[in-house]
Amino acid sequence: MKKTLLAFALFSVALAATAADSPKDVQALIARGDYTGAEAMLRQAISEHPQSAKAHYVLAEVLAHEGNIGDAKAEAGKAASLDPSIRFTDPARFQQFQSKLTRRWLPHRRPVPLRARLTKVRRPRWRLRPGRVRFP
Repeated sequence: MKKTLLAFALFSVALAATAADSPKDVQALIARGDYTGAEAMLRQAISEHPQSAKAHYVLAEVLAHEGNIGDAKAEAGKAASLDPSIRFTDPARFQQFQSKLTRRWLPHRRPVPLRARLTKVRRPRWRLRPGRVRFP
């Protein structure tokens, strides 16, 4: 009986140590530039703790680094909805991150010059001249 209790205690301590090291492991992966590994670890953490706004926020940052702006914006929105007071990070930093996501999410358009907007003359593809028709 004592052996099973001891084994259970050791197992629970090892499990707690693994859970405590998880954020440090994610930070280490991010520092190395292994965003794919960090994304996988964060998705596992979110599946275990779906109410963690911090995990959703860090996942949003990782997805943004990978160029997946749509999913990053969705994860940032989940983080904000889970913790509307933004206690998981500095609120100003979070607002700046969301505005960057919004700017990168918008399609890039070239501005149309005013002259082109005012004078839209469509040229015909063919010209009529007296006596003949010519197709360019």
